[in-house]
Amino acid sequence: MKPRHAILLPTRSDSGRRAFSLIEIMVSVSLLAFIIVGLLAMLFQVQRAFRAGTAQADIMEGGRATMALLVRDLQEMTACRFISMSNCVIKPSTKVNGASLDVTVNPTYQDIATGSQRTNWFQDISFMSRVNDKWQATAYRVVYGENGVGTLYRLMEETNRMTLFGGNSNVVWDLNYLSSAPYGSVVPVYGSVSNYYHRLLDGVVSFDVRTFDTNGMTFPDIDPTVAPSNPNIRWSPNIRVDNAGGFFAFSNDELPAYVDIELAVLEPSTLVKFRAQEDIGRQQALDYLQRQVGRTHVFRQRVAIRPSATQVSSLY
Repeated sequence: MKPRHAILLPTRSDSGRRAFSLIEIMVSVSLLAFIIVGLLAMLFQVQRAFRAGTAQADIMEGGRATMALLVRDLQEMTACRFISMSNCVIKPSTKVNGASLDVTVNPTYQDIATGSQRTNWFQDISFMSRVNDKWQATAYRVVYGENGVGTLYRLMEETNRMTLFGGNSNVVWDLNYLSSAPYGSVVPVYGSVSNYYHRLLDGVVSFDVRTFDTNGMTFPDIDPTVAPSNPNIRWSPNIRVDNAGGFFAFSNDELPAYVDIELAVLEPSTLVKFRAQEDIGRQQALDYLQRQVGRTHVFRQRVAIRPSATQVSSLY
């Protein structure tokens, strides 16, 4: 008599089909590890692109805001119509961090992939404006840029006093002196100039200012064959090979027709690394900056000085 329920024992072939071999497990683990490594690499690339985009957005926002402020201020430039006063002064930046104010900050260079080099310059610009019944002094300067990267500062002082002559009541003279004085120096009546400057933008690699006449030609530094014989435009020998540097001062009723501004700024992460190199030594910082042209963002703007700015009928 046969049993009702037959018990079937697993055979060797059946048990072999129910488990993975060691080779199969190793292949599976290898594939899984390869996929994880690929996902991590993709994640790192996404994070890097996100950080680069965020840094670029910050730089673009700061650069555009600074250029917009510069354009608005420059468009208000006004001629004082006094020979002894300067309507607009453009000069090379000088050292201020414990060094002589008469020492010009040297240019820096950055390598370009084509084999050429980009030259970075630091210049200061100060000018007078008149808005309604107020005289206003404005100045832009890059300070602490001896090692190639500085900070852009802005000075803006105004008054509604209309007395023009008589000691300290000479408002235009005081404002003119305030805007033209070097950063950190002491000006009578106003005290230390440092108290009137406001920090505007960090990581500035270049702040280049150029002036043009009505024909779009740059003002030469000192060339009797080209420069007009105009006592209201003063200049000093150039310090640049492109004939656009040196010292310029426009007085009386003279103003440039156009002002070109070039602003170059380092990315925040690159600025941090530059400061670390700067702690090691000045030459290390300059060598590092020379290789960072791809991390430097350049903003350019040509500002037309409005003709109405020179047509002030009365100063009183």
